[in-house]
Amino acid sequence: FFFVAPSRMFNGHAIQVERENRRISRLLHVRQREREVAKQASQNYRRMQQQVLNGALSASAEQWEQEKRVALTRLQQQIEEEEVRLGEAHRAAAECERQQEERAAKTQMLRAKARAAEAQRTAQAVEATRA
Repeated sequence: FFFVAPSRMFNGHAIQVERENRRISRLLHVRQREREVAKQASQNYRRMQQQVLNGALSASAEQWEQEKRVALTRLQQQIEEEEVRLGEAHRAAAECERQQEERAAKTQMLRAKARAAEAQRTAQAVEATRA
C-alpha cells in the first residue's frame, strides 16, 4: 500500500467524475438520437399508412365510380328498352283502335243496308197487298 498525495487523489477523482459525466452525456445523446429515430420511423409509418389508406380509398372510389357507371348504363338500357316496348304498345293500341273503328263502320254500313233491304221488302209487301 503506497501513499498518494491529496492533489493527485483529487485530480484522479476529477478525471473519474469527468469520464462519468462524458459517459452520461454520450448516453443522453444516444437516447436523444434513439427518440429522434423512433419519431422519424413513426412519422414514416404514419405517412406510409396514410398513403396506403389514400390509395385504398382512391381505388375504392374508382371502383365505386366504375360500378356506378355500369349501373347507370344498365339503367339507361332498361329505359330505352321500356321506351321501345311502350312505343310498340302504343302502335298496337292505335292499330287495335283503327280496326275497331273499321269494324264499327262496317257494322253500321251492314245495318244500314239491312234496314234498307227490310224497308224495301216491307214496301214491296205493301205494294203486293195493294195490287
